[in-house]
Order: sequence, then C-alpha cells, then structure tokens
Amino acid sequence: MKPVSVGFNLDKASNIQSGLRARFSYKGKQFLYSTGIIVLSENWEKSKQRMNPKKEFGWEVNDQLDEISKVIKKVVISLYIHKSDVITSKQMKFLIDAARQAKQEEAKPVSSTNSVKEFFEDWITKKSKGKDGYFKRRWKTTVNNALEIYPLLRFTDINEAFFSDYVENLADVEQNVNNTINGKVKRMQQLCREAMKYGYTVNPHFNDFRFPGEKLPPVYLTWKEVEKIEQQDPDFYSDAFLFRCYTGVRFSDMKNLNQYMIQKNGGKMVLRFDIVKQRKHHLIFLPKQAYNLWKRNDFNWSRNRNQTENEQIKIIAKRAKLRRLVQIMRHRNDKLEVKQSPIFDIISTHMARRTFAREWYERGGDLNKLREYLGHAELATTLNYIGVENDEVNNEASRLFG
Repeated sequence: MKPVSVGFNLDKASNIQSGLRARFSYKGKQFLYSTGIIVLSENWEKSKQRMNPKKEFGWEVNDQLDEISKVIKKVVISLYIHKSDVITSKQMKFLIDAARQAKQEEAKPVSSTNSVKEFFEDWITKKSKGKDGYFKRRWKTTVNNALEIYPLLRFTDINEAFFSDYVENLADVEQNVNNTINGKVKRMQQLCREAMKYGYTVNPHFNDFRFPGEKLPPVYLTWKEVEKIEQQDPDFYSDAFLFRCYTGVRFSDMKNLNQYMIQKNGGKMVLRFDIVKQRKHHLIFLPKQAYNLWKRNDFNWSRNRNQTENEQIKIIAKRAKLRRLVQIMRHRNDKLEVKQSPIFDIISTHMARRTFAREWYERGGDLNKLREYLGHAELATTLNYIGVENDEVNNEASRLFG
C-alpha cells in the first residue's frame, strides 16, 4: 500500500471567499471532499496548501486541516486493510463524515464546568509529553497568574474585561516587561482555542483583546561584548551561552547534541542534527571556537536548564561589566513606558541566537542563507532577529542610489 497523500485547494467559487476541498486517491480513483471550511481566498497559500498563519484565524484553520487530513488517512488505510472494493464519492463522504463526528464526540470533556483550572491540568499533562520542562513551566506560570485574580475562572469569563485586569496584575510584577505580558495574553487566548476543540463553551469575545504598544528593536550583544564574556573565568553556563553565539543553535536543540553528530564536509567541521521545533534534519558549520567550548564540557550540554542559565548569564554579564543601556518597554496602568536598562539586567538565553544572527548581518552575510542556517520558514522571522534600524536602511539607500 502506498502512503496516503492528502492535499487541499480552494473551490474557487468566489474571488473573495472560497470553500476548501481535500483531494486524495484510493485504488487509482481521485476523490474530492468538501471540508465545510470557508476562508478568504487572499489568505490561502497555494504552494503550501495552508492558510497564512499570520492572518486572522490562519493557524486555527490549519489545525482543522491537519485533523481532517488525519481522519481521511485513517479512513483510507482502513479501506485498504479490509480490502474494500472501489467505492463511490458519496460512500467515501459518508465514511469521512462519520469518522469526523466520532472524533469530535471522543474529544468532548467528561466535565461541563468550563473550569480553566480543571481543563488546563489535564491538557498540559498531555501537551507537555516529549517537551522540555521550560515549556510546562511557562504555561503553568501563565495560567497561575490568571488564577491568582480569579481562582474559579471559567472559559466563559475570559473576555476583554478579564484581559484588562490580567494585564494590570502582570504589570505589577517587576520582571513582566512588554514582551512577557503580550506572550502571556496570547497563550491565554490559545488556551481558549484548545478548549474549544474539546467541546468547552468559550466566551466568543476572548480574541477581541489586543495588547497595545509599538515593537522595540530586538536586543543583542555586540561582538566586543561577546569577547568580554569569553574573557571571564571558564564556566559551564557562559560556555553554553557562547556556544550558541558562535553557532546560532536553539537552546532546545543544543541540549540534544552529542559528539557523534560532528562530521567532516569538504574539509570543514559540520554538525548534523534534528531541529526539535520543526522535526527536520539540519546541517550547520561548526566553528573551532564552538568546538573547543563543547570539548571543554565533555561534549555534553544536556544538564543545562533554561531558567538556570538565564539567572547565571546575568551574573556573568554583570561581572563582565556589560553596562550598555538598551530600551525596554513596561506596561503600567494602561500606559506603555519605554525605559533604559543595562544589558546585563535583561540578557537571556535566546539573546545568544539573536547575537549570532546580528553578527552574520554585520559581516555582510546573505540574509536568505542566514534564514536557511537558522532553520526559519519565513525571511520575516530572520529580519525580526537582526533588527535593522532606520538609519541603516537610509545609509544603504544612500550607498546604492546616492
């Protein structure tokens, strides 16, 4: 039996809105199945056969398509196993509709209390399987912050008024700067979407709240600041941070590396590994500096913890006298405050990856190649990492056309 392939395309009934159809084959016969999903045609990415996830409801539609694809594959595989003869389109539609209905019934919760706490405890246990501890801690902190205000919070209570109280409460916690608060708001909204999949009744206005504020440029280290950290006494956490400054590897990927992933390619040392986030193979150049740091730590980064490194790298950066002031945003009483803060006070694990990306850009590296190297799906994500300033854009325009 060949692998079952399911694709999606527009009905093209309208230039503005269109239904989505699934297409697949069984025993040489092509089938089309109407998903019942209506989308804006301009938001459909034909080459990827998915909605643009950055558009409104884009990722929700993509989740539904993934579920429909799984159901269709299950039905077709079942037909092959039972050696069913070629069936009509009407019969195939009936089987898929029945399978989708059964899956929805199966997903409905035992409880109908709509309790956020009750749903979350069960959901996070399933969702965090195979993920690192940071994933679970981040979600627990987000939901616990909400339960501190409303201990008996239900999904029907989550609306604009709830988020206003939620944001104001988060702003009272010193470490919750603009990006942190915005991330927690988005996670609470995502939790509502997840609850809907399991049949919970959710307030229809949960997605109306929009966190205000402009976006500040990303913060990264200059290469001189990287060298200052390197000049400090050898330390596991500074070595792990510097390793990512030299390679651009994600924290989640670094923990899974081992020395057997090192290979020779064209006389150069390379690192072949799987990207955890995207579940795909990746090959990058391994600089000598990064190799030496790794070797000094017995080729083992697995004992590193995100939260611990965040704490330790701040101490190391302060000891290295990284006092450059950078802009950060805090949310205070429905107002945004832009403040100056020394970089040692806000340095974090992810800043290493942004530092690598920025240094690539400043050395004149090709941005499309950087996107591929970092494992980004979109160039826009890469551009967010390097944070090109207006002055740099104008200087480049002057160089090209002045």
